[in-house]
Amino acid sequence: MEIEERMKISLLSGAVAAVCLSLSGQGQARAEKAAAPAAALNGAAEEYSQYLQRESIPLRIRLGLPVDALPDVSFEKAERDAAFGRSLLSKLNGVRASGLSHEDEISFDMLRREGRLLAEGP
Repeated sequence: MEIEERMKISLLSGAVAAVCLSLSGQGQARAEKAAAPAAALNGAAEEYSQYLQRESIPLRIRLGLPVDALPDVSFEKAERDAAFGRSLLSKLNGVRASGLSHEDEISFDMLRREGRLLAEGP
């Protein structure tokens, strides 16, 4: 990938991270009140948020988390990322966008896009 495309993906990942952190921070009460589609979306958002917190150095720095290692650029890591992307997409496949609020629809679209980008893999 070109550097510009990587930068765009990085910026989009940051925006998705903010949405995911927002969704995951809304607590148990919201998850209990949420309809099944929104609950499934929140679960996928939480998983993606944890993934980003593990893998994104800029996000780790922004959150004040330690940076323990440099990014793994191996083929095996790309395969693991692709597997995660496919897993994320499979979770989102069960979500019907028509049952979501407008904000959740936006989050759903962003997560689906991130899942597709990851699933493309090596």
